[in-house]
Amino acid sequence: MADENQELRHINWTEVFGFTQIFKGFKLAIHPSKLVLALAAIIGVLIVGAVMDCAWAWRGHGARVSDVYRYYAAASDAEYQRQVQGELSANQNEMGMWYYNSEGDKQDVSPVASLLRGQPGASSSPFIQAFQQKARMAGRTSTLSDMDARQQARENMSEVWRRYRKNVRAMLTKAKDYGEAAEAAALEQADKLGSAEKKAARKRIEADKDALNHAIAIIHHDYLVERRHKTFGLGIGQALWEYEHECFSNAVWSIWRGNLFAGFDRLVHDRTQVAVAFGDFPRAGLGVSGMGAAAEGAGTLGFFPWVLLMLWGLLWLALTHTWYALIFLLAALAIWAVMGGAIARIAALHAAREEKISIPQAVRFSLSKFFSFFTAPLIPLAIILFLGLVMGLVGLGLIFPGLNIILAILAGLGLIIGAVIAFLTIGLVAGSPLMYPTIAVEGSDSFDAISRSFSYIFSRPWRYGLYTIVAAIYGTVCYLFVRLFAYLLLAGARLFVGHGLFGYGLASGNGAQLGEGATKLDVLWAPPTFDSLARGINYSAMSGWDKLPALFINLWVYLVAALVLAFALSYFVSAYTTIYYLLRRKVDATDLDDVYVEEAEGEEELPAAAPGGAPAAPAAESPAPVATPPATPPAEPPPVAQ
Repeated sequence: MADENQELRHINWTEVFGFTQIFKGFKLAIHPSKLVLALAAIIGVLIVGAVMDCAWAWRGHGARVSDVYRYYAAASDAEYQRQVQGELSANQNEMGMWYYNSEGDKQDVSPVASLLRGQPGASSSPFIQAFQQKARMAGRTSTLSDMDARQQARENMSEVWRRYRKNVRAMLTKAKDYGEAAEAAALEQADKLGSAEKKAARKRIEADKDALNHAIAIIHHDYLVERRHKTFGLGIGQALWEYEHECFSNAVWSIWRGNLFAGFDRLVHDRTQVAVAFGDFPRAGLGVSGMGAAAEGAGTLGFFPWVLLMLWGLLWLALTHTWYALIFLLAALAIWAVMGGAIARIAALHAAREEKISIPQAVRFSLSKFFSFFTAPLIPLAIILFLGLVMGLVGLGLIFPGLNIILAILAGLGLIIGAVIAFLTIGLVAGSPLMYPTIAVEGSDSFDAISRSFSYIFSRPWRYGLYTIVAAIYGTVCYLFVRLFAYLLLAGARLFVGHGLFGYGLASGNGAQLGEGATKLDVLWAPPTFDSLARGINYSAMSGWDKLPALFINLWVYLVAALVLAFALSYFVSAYTTIYYLLRRKVDATDLDDVYVEEAEGEEELPAAAPGGAPAAPAAESPAPVATPPATPPAEPPPVAQ
């Protein structure tokens, strides 16, 4: 038989280059159902953290973002505790000084008066001059010594803070009383003027009253809000959130700069320099003068070093605030087991069969598999902790004579246990992103999720690493695009709303302190930037009725910013679901469209009921056409002999 030529007409590039399946991640992640579920997970975790922060703050516990870096740089737990205690002692001394001054200055409103002296035309303002005269009449009213105040702060800083806060509020109340007296004196002078001068004088009095309210708001913020944060720190959950957000932002920009791996050596050998550079706190006695020198020594970290620092934040929480970590992480895991499991289920069906199920269907699936989703990452962690406890008991036995010799002979078993711990740790850290997709795709349990995730990453580590890098690079581009869209949305909306004011929205009173030409919109809604979509609410620049509309406006702004973060979570789950499909095809030779489908999801809709309640009869199927044999062509005539 002659060889037949075969022509290649089509190449299935997705089969040749399997990693191109990851480029479906944007389409999978932008699905509204996944975004809503991710947003619900974010809000749920934030609520849990806020409630726990309030409970721990009531007991005087707080933290700072720099604490995470400080713990990273410390050579031991003892050194970290020594640094924390040193900072606490400094805070106690400073708190004592604040309390000492507040005890004598309850009648002294000089901080408010000094701000009023900076107003334009203060020397010619009857209101400000009357206020200054009242302020000069006050004097110190306490005989409390500086040493006594510091000693009280060392004994009970929370109680001293309560007294200090009471004194500051008394001083601000006194400033308001002086303001009312100054207003009465200024009005009395204005009534003696002519009609035109009287109108101008009254307008100036209203402006001075607004300036006084603004000065009181500034003192309240600086003396109470800022000093409380400096003394007690942020909430533990808030500090962790800001640290993780900082690491996430740096990781994104590292990929954008094409920096993936740089900085691993600095994480090991220059831990102090890295901590000082990114932790925003001075490191005394190490020859580091300021942030600039530290940042120069630390250099730029790549994507994967920042990911490791994100994991370090969780380790810091677990080791330094154990009870907080236990409650918070279990609650967050429970929320993520429901919402994250639902996202993984939607992504599994969407990626394999282009099917889109509703949020209730996805949540029902995650609730039915809640125990599996919840325990999948906990089982390897529990085994690691148990083996670590065994090793600890072995270490305890080394202090007993005779027994320590036996344990030293059996040290090889300890090394084997250490190897198992290392294996489980690597599998947990690298394989945990595959656990939820395993349960969502296979409809299995937590043990199958652990088995498959460990098997896939250890049998195909380089392929898994390649898929992860592709997903990270593509995800960064998608995330920055979504962030740009959100920025243009907010900036465009604010631009057109601002033009709608037609010049009548110039800020007055407190808002005028934002700068020359500030508008009413500048007071209610700070202009967004690409790096900071939601810039917070400046209550000190607002009058009483401005605070409520500002709150509602910024709630919508925060919702848009949260949706950007929800996209990042949705993409993370969707991308690793696709990676799971690719690894499963390579290891188990399973088709990409093979996914577990529940009966409820696969059932077709029943036919509609006919009138009268009887079910409608199914439409009669048309009989299959009968195949008729083709007609036999007529025989050709025999050839005629020539």
